[in-house]
Amino acid sequence: MDGILETKRLYLRELVPEDRDELAKVLCDSESMRFYPAPFNIDKVENWISWNMGNYKELNHGLWVQCDQREPDLRCSTIDELSLISGRTGADLHLP
Repeated sequence: MDGILETKRLYLRELVPEDRDELAKVLCDSESMRFYPAPFNIDKVENWISWNMGNYKELNHGLWVQCDQREPDLRCSTIDELSLISGRTGADLHLP
């Protein structure tokens, strides 16, 4: 798994399908998603990951996973997403 950025404490990497369950803890949580129209379900989480994987190929960036370097296999016990901001406006951006 290739990393995007690495510091002594953090490691950024692309989302992968295996992140589904950890990402679902955030995206399916009503408090975490209070500023979205509704929390996701598992199908939407899978679509979110697929959408980002497509963005990596098409745009050369997408949302990245932030991992703590202390995690032995760089799997994240808590998923955080980070991203560059695309030059597209919200009207042009089609979310899954």
